[in-house]
Formats: sequence, C-alpha cells, structure tokens
Amino acid sequence: MRATSLPVLTNSDLFPLVAMGMGGTPRQREKPAPTGEATYASGAILFVDRKGVPVADKSASIHVLSPDPVPLGQLLQAQGKIWVQPYESNGRSALSITVERLVPLSDGLDEINELMMEDED
Repeated sequence: MRATSLPVLTNSDLFPLVAMGMGGTPRQREKPAPTGEATYASGAILFVDRKGVPVADKSASIHVLSPDPVPLGQLLQAQGKIWVQPYESNGRSALSITVERLVPLSDGLDEINELMMEDED
C-alpha cells in the first residue's frame, strides 16, 4: 500500500500561486528544499481566493530556490515546481510553500488590483 507523501509536489500550471512582495532580498534558511537545494525566505505574502476576492494569508510562508530581490508591493506568481508542506503552529494550520522562483504577475493584474481597491472602500 502506498501512503501519502509530504510535502506535496505540484507546479505553477496546476497550482497557481499569487503573492505580494514585501521588499528586500530573500535570506537563506537552514532547511533545504526536498531536492537538497538551498532555500531562501522570500518575505512575500500569499494571496488566496476567498469567494472570488483575493485575501492575504499570513499563515503561509513562501520560500524560493532563487534568491532574487522581491520588490515591495509587486504582485508575483510562482514559476516552476512548488512543494506544499502543511504544519501546525500555535494550534492553527499553516503552510510552508517552496517555489522554484517568483516572477512578476503577468495575468489578472488589473482584476486583482480592482478587487483590492474594492476591499479598501
């Protein structure tokens, strides 16, 4: 019998990931990727769809294999492989997400910006 294996490996075509950059250069973490490669804490904030509205999810941490700078306020999308590891923190579910790289969001930028502006009203 084959059991569930964590972290879950997917890719950006199957698991679209949208985040906002918080500025700065990612810092190296002690924990490597499942492939053994170094990972870097991106500091980016994950956005999740809540009934059609993008909402910041601060219970998720996003790590990258490529330590490129993450511009402040830039909407980003994952590109390439993505590993998702659920874990528990202070009695709450959280996600540790490792992506190959974060790149500027190319699709849906206007739609996300409009929805974010509606939230501020």
